[in-house]
Amino acid sequence: MSTQPRRTRVSDNILVAFAQTVWAGVWTALKGLRVTGYNSFFRPRVTVCYPFEKLEVSPRVRGRHRQLLDAQGAPICIACGACARICPDACISVTRKRVAVTTPEGEEKQVNRPEAFVIDLARCMYCNLCAEVCPVDCLHLTADYAYSTGDIRDLTAGLDVLTRPEPVSEYELKSRVAG
Repeated sequence: MSTQPRRTRVSDNILVAFAQTVWAGVWTALKGLRVTGYNSFFRPRVTVCYPFEKLEVSPRVRGRHRQLLDAQGAPICIACGACARICPDACISVTRKRVAVTTPEGEEKQVNRPEAFVIDLARCMYCNLCAEVCPVDCLHLTADYAYSTGDIRDLTAGLDVLTRPEPVSEYELKSRVAG
């Protein structure tokens, strides 16, 4: 006795059964193509040709991190480390140094500035807690969401990346250099 189930044919004639099986397959394919064809030709397109066309994003979107600069071009960050302490992914590391700054009144003053400020963008979940906790509001998340790389080590943002004057993606940078 065999344990495999018997395949039942629709008809006892093998040619009729073959034709019925082929017709069932063709009919199934035509039903699927009917749906695909209707959606392709009679409905408006919802996709864009990215990166050449980009969709309008919400102003609340949270993308790449940026640090604000003062009038002299130095980061406003006081290197307090609040952003690193509140980060749930522990992807921010801040080391500080003391620098002498001349105030507008002309007096010399020692302040904290970041010596190294690194965010691991591969680990970041873009929750915006780091920007909300910042006491001097120097860190914020821009709407720049389009950045990718083939190497995960390139997804670390130091002070040089965080203080760029405009939020541009790596694709835009490469196209500016090429063009």
